[in-house]
Amino acid sequence: MSEDGPARPGLPLARVAPATTRLLVVDVQNDFLADGGWFANHGQDLEPMRRAVDNLERFIPVARAAGVRPIFIRAIYDEKWLSKPMLERHQLVGLDSHHCQEGTWGAEFYVVRPRPDDDVIVKHRYSAFIGTELDPLLRAQGVENLIIVGVTTNVCVESTARDGYMLDYHIVLVEDCTASYSEEPHRATLANIRRAFGRVVTAEEAASVWREAGLLPKMAAAV
Repeated sequence: MSEDGPARPGLPLARVAPATTRLLVVDVQNDFLADGGWFANHGQDLEPMRRAVDNLERFIPVARAAGVRPIFIRAIYDEKWLSKPMLERHQLVGLDSHHCQEGTWGAEFYVVRPRPDDDVIVKHRYSAFIGTELDPLLRAQGVENLIIVGVTTNVCVESTARDGYMLDYHIVLVEDCTASYSEEPHRATLANIRRAFGRVVTAEEAASVWREAGLLPKMAAAV
């Protein structure tokens, strides 16, 4: 057993099959990742998350090449959308709530961006399933599996993964394409997902399954 929990099982093609799988790209936005963004201005260490975005920038084209389409998740946290518990939590930890405001630079995507024909889901809670059209969209597309990437691992990524699992989707979390502001909560979520909610893989492990199935052209085979 590793420090993160039981040894990982192999990843079967059925869990990343293009016809029944979508890639959820969670909250890769300026306020979470860019210099001058909300979290940078509150003193957070952005480097772990930027490394994950570097990996994600390479992984999304590979997923597309294999036929797995991304769905981009955008957090919009104007106060009019936030619940009383969320507002109170911000007060308790001494943070203002002015981040990911609708129509602002901070709410725009960072480095990776949707194409015109990609689905974009706007959420106002940590989970991409709460109060959104994500579940109906996935059901209409015949989706059974979700590959989840983005930030932060222990908050919005984990919340989305848990709710997806409870809605009967198979969950595959890509550990090197997700990150938190420190390693401890990131690793804790990986262990939790592996034990209770799905599979944890690397980008290369996912790509190797597509490669072995003949789904990747040579030019898209490396992550």
